[in-house]
Amino acid sequence: MNINPKNISKMKNKFLSCTIFQDKLYFISEAEHILMRMDINSGKIECIDNPIMYHIDECIYGKWKLADRMVSFDGKVYILEADGGQLIEYFVSENRQRCFDISCSAYGCSNNAAFTIYKNRAYIFPSFLNKIVIVNLNSGEITYKQNFCTDILYKFSNEGNIPPKLFSCGSRIGNCEWIFLQYGKEVLEYDLEAEVIRRHKIPGVINGCVHAEWKENLFYILDLDGRLFSWDVKTGNIEQWLLEKKAYPEYREMVVTDKKIWILPDFGEDILLIDKKTKKMQKYSNYPSDFSYDAPQEYSKYYVHCEDEGYYYFSMHSGNYIFSVEKKSGRERWIRPYFEEKEEIFKYYCKNNICIEENKCGFFLPDYVNYTNWHNRLSNKWGCYAGQKIWERLSDYESM
Repeated sequence: MNINPKNISKMKNKFLSCTIFQDKLYFISEAEHILMRMDINSGKIECIDNPIMYHIDECIYGKWKLADRMVSFDGKVYILEADGGQLIEYFVSENRQRCFDISCSAYGCSNNAAFTIYKNRAYIFPSFLNKIVIVNLNSGEITYKQNFCTDILYKFSNEGNIPPKLFSCGSRIGNCEWIFLQYGKEVLEYDLEAEVIRRHKIPGVINGCVHAEWKENLFYILDLDGRLFSWDVKTGNIEQWLLEKKAYPEYREMVVTDKKIWILPDFGEDILLIDKKTKKMQKYSNYPSDFSYDAPQEYSKYYVHCEDEGYYYFSMHSGNYIFSVEKKSGRERWIRPYFEEKEEIFKYYCKNNICIEENKCGFFLPDYVNYTNWHNRLSNKWGCYAGQKIWERLSDYESM
């Protein structure tokens, strides 16, 4: 994903996905690709950066890649790379990692529809591929269930801004992961214990699935036409809400609490709120006074969310606040992330361990070099790029 240099200073805290472990929200930053964690109560961010390598022969690793899905399990944070290349197992207390090559790359991002862990096995359901990837976290063995639904007609096409997906999302219910087709009329119930699939038809009035949530024995489904449905799988009963007749990708994410339903925009502008008792829908307006969407227009407003026992937390992909929702009351909470001053200094080490420090003042050193080269492409009078000269100058330290 290319980032325009003029936006880098606003992208320090942005992230695609996140997970909660011991009251800390873990994520990988959008601009610098640094592993970070944030205190969910105070908003304070700590930079973890690159952990100690473990089984380095299993992992081709330069720096963190953006995370498409993240899950915490048994004292570890699991990271699915957005490009579908690897699953990373990060040992929190030991600050080390192990990597698995899962070979799910089909597109530059959004390669994973669902990700769950059951009995020390990681199950990965790709968005664009008709297969399931199973990683045994004890032995490290990786197995594939190829073409597990042979009669589903789908062919990946990298055309347009958003390639059509085979599977859009998943919802964990007990020992089963329910996988929704984006354009089909089915949902697949994958039994994680028996590793078998049961298939269910969805009501014909629902036009595909952008996102689905399970709450109180009902599926809440946001379809491609921008409509919200509640569906009882057992009885077939269905209820519908209209979202101003706007279709995907106007809206992307939602959460269903005890009292309210929140629907979050993808490329749209408005957050929608539905009262479950009165069925009344309204546009949300109670934003923080200094709230803004300060990322490039091609970024989705909200990508995915994670949760703990009390709250849902949405990825801060475009805004300057993290949006969270209490599960019982449905009340919103805005969290403003911040760095302490000591976190504003990054260190670069040359081969002989001489340390070069820089204060963050809009750009980190790699960002500045990239920006300088980008800028000089507009008017390169001297036959070289300033960024190249900067790195050449830094290399002089290695001979000292």
